[in-house]
Amino acid sequence: MNWIQRLFTRPAGPTRRADMEAESRQWLTRCLTCGHISNVWEMGGVRYKAAGQSRNLLFCKPCGRKRCHLIYWGGPTGAPGAPEATGAPLKTTDTKTTGGSP
Repeated sequence: MNWIQRLFTRPAGPTRRADMEAESRQWLTRCLTCGHISNVWEMGGVRYKAAGQSRNLLFCKPCGRKRCHLIYWGGPTGAPGAPEATGAPLKTTDTKTTGGSP
């Protein structure tokens, strides 16, 4: 456990601390350059009672430098922040519009 994790989990009791770690391990990070997937807890972070997806600049071990990562819920369906029923990250879509009707 690094100093950030200790800082955020110290005020919580032992039960809540275990819940914070368990939920942080279900949030996944994916490097948008190399595709490496890890969980937030292993990356040294805490994500508890959060929702939604985010993109953050984090250190990627395989790349050896800071890269843009997608953080998304990888836990059971219906849990906080689940982007879709499968728990997989949402697909990015092209914002360009094509003319004509569908």
